[in-house]
Amino acid sequence: MSFWTENTFEPKRANRFKVNFAFGSKDDEIPYFFVKDITKPSFDITVKEHIVAGRTFNFPGNIKWNSVKATFVDDVNNTVLGKLVEVIAMSNYGEILAGQPKAFLSNTAPKYISKRLLTTALTTPASSANSVQGSEIRIVVQQLDADGLVVESWSMYNPIIEKLEQDALDYSKDDLNTYSLTIRYDWASFSNE
Repeated sequence: MSFWTENTFEPKRANRFKVNFAFGSKDDEIPYFFVKDITKPSFDITVKEHIVAGRTFNFPGNIKWNSVKATFVDDVNNTVLGKLVEVIAMSNYGEILAGQPKAFLSNTAPKYISKRLLTTALTTPASSANSVQGSEIRIVVQQLDADGLVVESWSMYNPIIEKLEQDALDYSKDDLNTYSLTIRYDWASFSNE
């Protein structure tokens, strides 16, 4: 029997998703409805060639996870941009990039950029920043069915911000202002439960 005659068949829809970011100090998260679109995790496997007696044999090499890109819309209260700026500040980037001498010369110890600070600032609610273990530092992309139940889930571990881009301002357009965030991560895991 063909799938189009079945009333139980339902394909996945690109517009049924949510992204769980949890960072900041106000509500401890960016609400999922601010995310306009996001790419799912993907990877490349390198191939190593070995030539023997004029023949080429291919062997799998390392796996490399590709960056994901998320696009956000924002409101006049700067809900999204404010939280992204907060992430930068919590990870010592704010003072260092601004060239503030106090970033390096404090009374206690110099401040440096670290992976731990950036991944924790990007994925951990400020209210529980001290209680998160390494395996919980992640961003989750969930695809939903018609009832809002999760049918596919991707968790990206140890994510860091690779790039932040903003739309150009233009008097001739009436579009929503968006921000594009490119995120790099160490690995991802898939679940369909």
